[in-house]
Amino acid sequence: MNLRSKSLSIQALRGIAATLVVFLHICTVSSFGKNQWGATAYNFFLHFGAFGVDIFFVVSGVIIAGLLQQENAGHPFYSLQFLMRRFVRIYPIYWLSLGATIVVLLSSGGLYPVDFSQLTPKTLGLVTTNFLHPVSWTLCFEIQFYLVAGLAMLFGRRSGAVIAVWGVAHIVAVTAAERGWGHGLYFAAPITVEFLPGLLIGYVASRRSLPFPRVCIVLGCVIVAVAGYYAGPMLGTTTGLLRLAIYGTAASLIVWGALSLEGAGSRPAKWVTFLGDISYSTYMWHWPTMIAVSLLFGAWLSHSAGVLSYIVTTGVCVLMVSWASYRWIERPSTRWAGGLFKRPPRSGQMAASSPVAAVPLPALSERLAIRQT
Repeated sequence: MNLRSKSLSIQALRGIAATLVVFLHICTVSSFGKNQWGATAYNFFLHFGAFGVDIFFVVSGVIIAGLLQQENAGHPFYSLQFLMRRFVRIYPIYWLSLGATIVVLLSSGGLYPVDFSQLTPKTLGLVTTNFLHPVSWTLCFEIQFYLVAGLAMLFGRRSGAVIAVWGVAHIVAVTAAERGWGHGLYFAAPITVEFLPGLLIGYVASRRSLPFPRVCIVLGCVIVAVAGYYAGPMLGTTTGLLRLAIYGTAASLIVWGALSLEGAGSRPAKWVTFLGDISYSTYMWHWPTMIAVSLLFGAWLSHSAGVLSYIVTTGVCVLMVSWASYRWIERPSTRWAGGLFKRPPRSGQMAASSPVAAVPLPALSERLAIRQT
């Protein structure tokens, strides 16, 4: 397997997922539909934009599977470093973008009211959703998944068995919650089961390629196209079993097909992988940015310059803010966190710059661990 192309495929998928979500929110928050361009953009992203979240969840499973296959997984320093990198990457940008969102909302002159009751320890800690920053609901699921992964890493080579046991237990919990037996189990939403096929893909794809990758990608896209066309708005507003069955299956097919296609030598375009690099910053900063653009220029752009100009302008502003966040906040902070909790070198062995760089590893799992994205 090609080491770099595997990482690029993951980044490309993250970039596509973030773009879908961003333009879904741009179109739904704004008053589109008054002309042909507006109606077309609104309908497309309303039907298909939410699928980006499902790609994110499956990709997260793939990445964690790569990290769990490291030889150093099992050492407490490895688990601590993983959790610290996740904390430093997720929380500062979440808090900053949340603060920016509140400032923008307060500047709206009452158009967008601010519910300060949402600022609780649970919402600030991403234990539950903060509706002042609506995209935070996915982070709550991601955080809980990372905690499970960090615990599994302590078991080293037996981490796969630990994850398998957790997977079965999680499916039972989701089933119980759907039957009303586990009311209040936040993490038991059916959509969180999408982490499991991602884990499976990550374990299998590091050893073999899926046959007919293009067929898998096309089939996944067809499922999304048909389901999105007929039930997109409904699927995008639920985290239930129907979305898991349709969008979860489609996302798994696309992710596995993309990984196998990369293993065969295909490489995504650099601009798509760049969108993947900044995808987390994009995901967090697009909300306050698009509201600010809407308040400042929305009326003029959508009516005088046209809806398409408004979409493009908002997209460019989100891109600029996201790149700045990635360049000066996200990347430096994760590099700093990566230097913490290093595993002491063995006798006669030079210390590596990172515990995941100390030993030769399978191509996919090695690259995913080095990236830790």
